Amino acid sequence: MHRYDYTGTDKRFGICCIIKNEQEYIQDWIEYHIKLGFSEIHLFEDNGSDSHAHLTEKYGEVHLHPLSVIGDYSFKPGNKQANL
Repeated sequence: MHRYDYTGTDKRFGICCIIKNEQEYIQDWIEYHIKLGFSEIHLFEDNGSDSHAHLTEKYGEVHLHPLSVIGDYSFKPGNKQANL
């Protein structure tokens, strides 16, 4: 896969996703999106059993956020929508 080169431009691209227990696949996902040209990857960690903290050290583009700072988005039986 070709990595797009935006050197010398002010173009920056970011992406975000919610992760939970993604240890097996997340590094491939990150590397794929870096090759696509994303300069910032924001991962919102959903209190799973896997620790993803090492990703911020390995990839400078990765920013890890605890999902709990957003609120309880989970669906609960009887609720019509998430509790934000």
